[in-house]
Amino acid sequence: MKKIFLVLFVAIFSFTAILPVLAKSNNGIGKGQIKKYVRRAVTVSGKLVEIKNATTATSTELIVSVKTVWPKKAKKWEGTYPEANKSLIVKIDAKTKFVRRYLGKSSLEEMAVGDDLRIVGKTNEDGAISATIIQNNSLSMTLKVNNGIIESVNTAENSFVLKYANGKVLTIKVNEKTKIAIPGVEKPIFADLKSGNIVHVRGIMNNKTKIITATMVHVSPGVPLNQNSATSTSASA
Repeated sequence: MKKIFLVLFVAIFSFTAILPVLAKSNNGIGKGQIKKYVRRAVTVSGKLVEIKNATTATSTELIVSVKTVWPKKAKKWEGTYPEANKSLIVKIDAKTKFVRRYLGKSSLEEMAVGDDLRIVGKTNEDGAISATIIQNNSLSMTLKVNNGIIESVNTAENSFVLKYANGKVLTIKVNEKTKIAIPGVEKPIFADLKSGNIVHVRGIMNNKTKIITATMVHVSPGVPLNQNSATSTSASA
């Protein structure tokens, strides 16, 4: 009888001793421990408000005014989460990929305040999200070759105003990736573009700012025309 009582006592004592361990394994945390933050994949759409610290890809942050968030925050999920109609910090690193509206390769340099963005990334404990893909829906490659005359050149901004035959004007930006072709000039640069040149331009259109970042500027042969008598045509490609 004593043996049975002793066995039962040991069994009950052993069971009560392991209860805290079982509770810890079931809850994932022990008493006095802080629950570990769990990151979550999220997709956010919104408008670009500000570009901060745009010196290197790893230090850049975007401030975005959030329009939509998917998926919605789970009721049992703890931590900060993006909310519609509020500002959000989007962190960029060397692995972040940039694409345009129709998924053409893009870059941070093509972005402008006011652009419509779709961001895929993961939440951070500080309330920001780290972006893996940023789609700029304000940017698209122009399928049309924009033909016209250079009305004026802005050397400070590396841009010029393109005037169409119908009198409309458009700002064209040139950067280090723009290919410039001028008959008779071996290695043309932006400074070789002159007012009155008849040019054919292809590039990336920002549908918000209505500015084209040129990928190609081809100058027609001949001397610059008098702008008052110049004519140009618009052709599609």
